Amino acid sequence: MEQLAKTTSKILHIEGYASLRSVYSQLFEFRSDYEIAVACNGLEGVEKAVTWQPDLILMGLRMPGMDGFQVIRSLRKHPLTAAPPIIVLSAWADAKSKRLALSAGANEHITPPVDIHWLIGRINSHLGRKV
Repeated sequence: MEQLAKTTSKILHIEGYASLRSVYSQLFEFRSDYEIAVACNGLEGVEKAVTWQPDLILMGLRMPGMDGFQVIRSLRKHPLTAAPPIIVLSAWADAKSKRLALSAGANEHITPPVDIHWLIGRINSHLGRKV
């Protein structure tokens, strides 16, 4: 019987807070179907997205240099990063921040705390995977 190759999805996590980068990296570490890269600020995130070309971007809004709204707009303007889904994971839970993130080009805005299994389901949904 022929075995099907397991597809690995590349996820870029752009987050200004080292503690959050560490927590989410550890949470995704056990997943063999994700390859995770991290960026610690907006400029690094845009550069890494262009060179690494992730399948999905998970990001915060508050970071040094470029804020998350600027990052989203930059990603959506570049031909190599215009298509991947962007999930914002931010404590900025007010309606204005959510509206600004979505109007900048994010696909979804999620406010922590988040159940990791639910988040993986949302990621898989955006990647077009069966959950």
